[in-house]
Amino acid sequence: MKIRPVCVGHRPPRRLLAVALALSLLLPASAVWGHGGGEPFLSDVAAGPYSLYVWLDPLPAQTGELHVTVSVNMIVDGASEPVTGLPVLMRARHPDGWEVEAPATHENALNKLFYEGRLDLQQAGTWTIDLLMGDASEQVVHAIEVAVAAQPSAWQAFLNWFRALFDRH
Repeated sequence: MKIRPVCVGHRPPRRLLAVALALSLLLPASAVWGHGGGEPFLSDVAAGPYSLYVWLDPLPAQTGELHVTVSVNMIVDGASEPVTGLPVLMRARHPDGWEVEAPATHENALNKLFYEGRLDLQQAGTWTIDLLMGDASEQVVHAIEVAVAAQPSAWQAFLNWFRALFDRH
């Protein structure tokens, strides 16, 4: 067994540096994914008897998976109260005929007062996302328009990230 002395000027192995760099890149992303919210898209918008708040991740939206968080509220005794007993369906339509739908549920949500779901939007362009709240007999539909850009290549995404690092003050 060979023992190597450790000196003060010893450089850490490259593998350790690579792991540290990878973790530093993932930590900001995990903060976004961990809270399940995304960026605010709608705030206190009337939809029938409800008031809606919607967050999207990522925003600006890109092709691929779009994470949608919805808070449905109702005014009760002068205060905004969350409505938690509704079925919520998201139905997305693209002008070229693409359609996709997914439920938004409390089970998918980190905050169980919210409804969360994911839509797989594979085409760039303006998508209309209908939020269908409630049963068919008393369903409230609220449409939102979301501009979806083509997802950048891995190289372009890295360059964008690198530029953003130096654009901070």
